[in-house]
Amino acid sequence: MSDKENKQQVSLAELSALMQPEQYENRPLWETDPDFLNPYKELPPLQTWARIGDRPALPKEGIITFSAKQKKGKSLSTYAIAIPLLSGKVFDTLTPIDRPNLVLVFDMEMSETTLINRVQSQIRTIGEYGIRFVVCPLKGKSIEERIAIITAKVERYNPQICIIDQGAKLVKDINGTAETNTVTDMLDKLSIGRSVWVVMHENKNNEDTNMRGHLGSYLSFAAVEAYTVDRKDGVFTITYKEGRDTDSENAVPIRFALDADGKIIDAAAIFRAARDKEADGWRNNFERIFGGDTQLQAGELVERLMKQDGLEKRAANTKLGKARDLGVIRKLNPNDHRSPYVMVYATD
Repeated sequence: MSDKENKQQVSLAELSALMQPEQYENRPLWETDPDFLNPYKELPPLQTWARIGDRPALPKEGIITFSAKQKKGKSLSTYAIAIPLLSGKVFDTLTPIDRPNLVLVFDMEMSETTLINRVQSQIRTIGEYGIRFVVCPLKGKSIEERIAIITAKVERYNPQICIIDQGAKLVKDINGTAETNTVTDMLDKLSIGRSVWVVMHENKNNEDTNMRGHLGSYLSFAAVEAYTVDRKDGVFTITYKEGRDTDSENAVPIRFALDADGKIIDAAAIFRAARDKEADGWRNNFERIFGGDTQLQAGELVERLMKQDGLEKRAANTKLGKARDLGVIRKLNPNDHRSPYVMVYATD
């Protein structure tokens, strides 16, 4: 046997000795040391508070962010979601799956009087579970006091949902690396075993929906879900931006509005009112087109639209279709394509 072969045999023998059970346990480290992750551990199904459309949404553990431009409804959006969860009622596209034991809101922007007015108008819709929606005003407190109060209250009352409104009010400088990292770490630890919703401002650029400062960046990395909020024509829209467990592509939004008393309502009523108003305008126009006639064939309707409204034939056909979609006109016999059109009124 050559010296090379002898060295190789010795090396293999040494390796075999090293692997003997009396020297090393023949078990994976995660079975003997709890600090290591067990990659084979059976996981429970994803636990969420609700479904938004068909998507499991609002995980029961972790940070969830709600961001928007100035005065666009980011704080209201957390109320609009938390209230249906407590009441157990379907709201727009949100279907509650479970009720939280307690929703604890830490508000750092509003005065106590303003908060009372807002909360009073909302919790009445929750019913008997209204006592599970509790707000702690922290506007007049220092940053150190706010953090201490939040930590103490969460530890004492153990809410399953904790809302931080606004996250930027927990730091002196949203671009201070050490400070923002510390606060993010605190919120991340706070979210173990519960859902922590953090409200944040977005960057001022209209095209930029990222949250402001280093704090916003750190929170976006830590968040299990992120939502952006907008308001247009009295309707607030909560849009799913991104998340760890579900894809944002084709995710449906939640829409809500405020009634005359400031109560959060389903935006469907707003859309219906706008559609009804539009239909009334079209109905007035088609009453003029029909004149004294109660029935008109499609061809005659198109001819009158071309003549009285000065439209090309294609535009006249498009207008006829829109009037039909709005419920202003309909076929007398829906099953007969040759049936004439008649006017439709709200009382029909």
